[in-house]
Amino acid sequence: MSHEAQNKKVLKYMLNHPVITTTIAIYQLNITRLGARIFDLKAMGVPINGRMVYSKHSDGTPTRWKEYWIEKNEYVGTESA
Repeated sequence: MSHEAQNKKVLKYMLNHPVITTTIAIYQLNITRLGARIFDLKAMGVPINGRMVYSKHSDGTPTRWKEYWIEKNEYVGTESA
């Protein structure tokens, strides 16, 4: 799948869901380089925000991941939701 097609897939997902993570991108969208797609979308002017989430596994070991979202009231795009 081309980068452009992946960008569209990520954008559509983000417009219809509150957040996206690398795990979601891999297992639901079959996209392994979410960070690259986020970079591309930001370069195209999409207002994407992100934050690191820190937690612990059930065995107590620490884990972290990044969540990304679009401030929908700030985004005026042609992609249908």
